[in-house]
Amino acid sequence: IVGWSDGSFIALQMALDFQERINSLVLLGGAYSVDNYSDEARVAIEEMTPDDYYPQLIELYKTISPTPEKWDEFFEKCRSMWMQQPAHTLTELAAIHVPTLIIMAGQDEWAGSSNAKEMQEILHDCQLQTFPDADHSHHMITPDLANKCIRKFLKEKTFS
Repeated sequence: IVGWSDGSFIALQMALDFQERINSLVLLGGAYSVDNYSDEARVAIEEMTPDDYYPQLIELYKTISPTPEKWDEFFEKCRSMWMQQPAHTLTELAAIHVPTLIIMAGQDEWAGSSNAKEMQEILHDCQLQTFPDADHSHHMITPDLANKCIRKFLKEKTFS
């Protein structure tokens, strides 16, 4: 399972609930608990408006959603979720025993580096790849670099 941001929260939850069905995890830009958000991230979430979000994701939503006119409502539901989830502990994450790759962006405005390092220490068979100059959406800006890293990990850990 490959998950970015909220998708990494979902990937962790799936690993906790259905570990026997999962071969490996790749987590990009995700925290395991809202307690790990920086003060800046908390303020940004609280103050963000639907128009402040990533323009490319707003456009994607409006292109593929059957209800593009409900972007504002969808955004507010997401913002509410971001204030409450994820809410895992390191003790819970220690139960995950699948190969995991965490890709950490050094300039990630949402998921801090301490979060990724804590997960690396507690997750079994976990690798941490850092892109020091990248931000939260680095895999969309430089997909070749992120994809190369992911393919290498999957080849080594999943298809060997």
